[in-house]
Amino acid sequence: MVQIKRVDAKDIVPLRARILRPEGPVHEVLFVEDLMPESIHLAAYCPEGNLVGCVSALPSEHDGKPAMWLRAMAIDTVHQGTGIGHSLLLEVEKRIKACKGKFLHIWCNARLNRKEFYTRHGFIETQDPTFKNGKAGESIKLIRRCL
Repeated sequence: MVQIKRVDAKDIVPLRARILRPEGPVHEVLFVEDLMPESIHLAAYCPEGNLVGCVSALPSEHDGKPAMWLRAMAIDTVHQGTGIGHSLLLEVEKRIKACKGKFLHIWCNARLNRKEFYTRHGFIETQDPTFKNGKAGESIKLIRRCL
């Protein structure tokens, strides 16, 4: 079982970099939106206290309305497939809902090889075609309503 805590973006940057951009410079996993007051950064810690997963939800828009953009979900390689991503997604959604309806949607640019994870959690494809997302590779925009 993991413990999920809200943290500052700086606390999860090393894990983001190690998992999402192992050959790239750290600045590639730093986002201007990380510092916005409404941004939500969550970290998952194993019982021994090690950081094993993270996700960020950053304020943005979808169809001109306030939305939250999921970015940089990263799970330590050893812990992938153990439900940590599921737990992080549930917790970040709970925290977005606590904003009292301000954000109508949650969306992400998912790597194609991760699309199934998000569709299992209620995300659907938008009308946008797949696209090359820099070093992340082929990606697709997915969205779900935040009820």
